[in-house]
Amino acid sequence: MKKGVVKKLAKILTDIFMTAVLAYLANRQNGTGLLLHAVLGIALFVLFALHHLLNASYIKSLFKGNYNARRIVLLATNAALFSAMLLMAASSLMISGLVFNVAFLPVNFAWRNIHASCSSWIFMIAAFHVSLHAHSALSRLERKIPRTVFFAASILIFIAGIFAFSQSKILSNLFLLYTDASLRYSFQAQIAFSILTIFAVCVATHFALKTFERKEK
Repeated sequence: MKKGVVKKLAKILTDIFMTAVLAYLANRQNGTGLLLHAVLGIALFVLFALHHLLNASYIKSLFKGNYNARRIVLLATNAALFSAMLLMAASSLMISGLVFNVAFLPVNFAWRNIHASCSSWIFMIAAFHVSLHAHSALSRLERKIPRTVFFAASILIFIAGIFAFSQSKILSNLFLLYTDASLRYSFQAQIAFSILTIFAVCVATHFALKTFERKEK
């Protein structure tokens, strides 16, 4: 297998695992599995570091070439995601004593809400990040199937995603609302809501970029 193919496969697998771990962490039920949550949290930061190593060429290109609107949006998204991950790391450290019973590790409950909110913000920024890269794949798919079928499916996915987001713990944690809506459903349902939310963001971003591209031409 060629080196380029292996690297591309590694990127895809890293992104899939990151998304799966993030979906789990953002929807963890209160009071359960703190140790597993911590271990997966550490794994998320390792995967995040690996993601940057695999995409080192992008980092090297930041100061090269011209910046169009799409490149600026991608850079802003990446910067926001990186900043949110740093805040998540800080909040994780400040409540690490809840998991690891070591005297010098802090237990600062003021950071617990920041930690919960960070998880949802990272999830939503990551969903938008994924959608920017999924645009090309969706464009190819749109050319291969009847336009009406693609449009109808997109509308259904978007509506389902909006409902899922409105009922999810992601929304509750974004603004620390903690409404009963996010407590009516099982952990499995919340994971499904998260996946639908990602799909809805991808569809919305795809059509927004299509409109922008038409105006550019």
